[in-house]
Amino acid sequence: MARGISSTGDLLTRLGDGTDLNRLWADYSEVVKEFNARRDTLSNLLTFKTTLAVDAVLQSFTGASFEDATEYGIPVASRPTVEGVELGYTFKFRDAATRFTWQFLASATREQTDAITNSVLEADNKQLFQAVLSALLNNVARTNEKGAAVYPLWNGDAMVPPEHDGQTFGVHSHYVTSGTASLSAAGGQIAVDALMELVLEHGYGDGTNGQLVLLVNRVEGNQIRTFRSVAGGGEGSYDFIPGDGAPARLTSESVVGDTPPAKIGDLPLIGAYGPAFVGISSLVPAGYVIAVATGGPNSAFNPVAIRQHPQANLQGLKLLGGDNNAYPIIDSTFLRGFGTGVRHRGAAAVMQVTANPAYAVPAGY
Repeated sequence: MARGISSTGDLLTRLGDGTDLNRLWADYSEVVKEFNARRDTLSNLLTFKTTLAVDAVLQSFTGASFEDATEYGIPVASRPTVEGVELGYTFKFRDAATRFTWQFLASATREQTDAITNSVLEADNKQLFQAVLSALLNNVARTNEKGAAVYPLWNGDAMVPPEHDGQTFGVHSHYVTSGTASLSAAGGQIAVDALMELVLEHGYGDGTNGQLVLLVNRVEGNQIRTFRSVAGGGEGSYDFIPGDGAPARLTSESVVGDTPPAKIGDLPLIGAYGPAFVGISSLVPAGYVIAVATGGPNSAFNPVAIRQHPQANLQGLKLLGGDNNAYPIIDSTFLRGFGTGVRHRGAAAVMQVTANPAYAVPAGY
């Protein structure tokens, strides 16, 4: 994005080949709208909005229990106990500006000024999306302005995951590698099975606490399409099943059970692998597989929290007026206050597709 004040020297009406520039501005606006919608689709499935700097999130619940009755005795009184853990979320104000000379605005078209504003809106949408994905992909803990710990997914630190369905856990990580150069190599499918189990074993994504989804780039998505169970000649536990949105195909096989839907929320799906729906997006870094449990848009079971300011008038993207002089420069400032943090450390797991044993955070995150 170019920086600086828009002046009359920036005004054009036609390109060298005679193309009307307003048509390009209109096309640009549609492209921005499409990119924003694709980011929003993923963000909505991953996040839950909050105004809290530190949130006590339920980890386990212990209810009443029965005992053998006696003829004259009375039972011990019971009361439920809950265990929570304090999870922090970051917060920061960030801003951007547009500035025009009065002569630029006197000659500019609506399409040109809209395109400049749309570029700021796209930048805001991008920064929110990258912050959400960074909360999942980056395995390093942070602290917020209150000094509270902002955790990633389970990353092998001293905090131990809570018991679930009688199963206890030691310190372990949800940031793993496949041990293979690709998912098509021997062991790649088994690594995906193990990745899904990291989420399912904690009680997420089993249909009660959300739906398990594998988010992948096109490269990994095309490799998952070839997955077959051991019985079908593959090495994994399940067969990949094309969904309702998959292209028409010829096959001699039959599907036992329900066909996967074409979408979850607004995210297009290519099918399902075992308990997980499979969604392809170019926004997911190539060489990574994200297994995540989603309860739908803004569900309390979603793994990432987006923190907003507690005052309603400071939530969302705000447009602030500039210099009241309005001469010779007319400017505006866009302001967004937000932060992120993992809310459910066991509700997702990330696998890097590499033969290296150590997980590396993708560039830019």
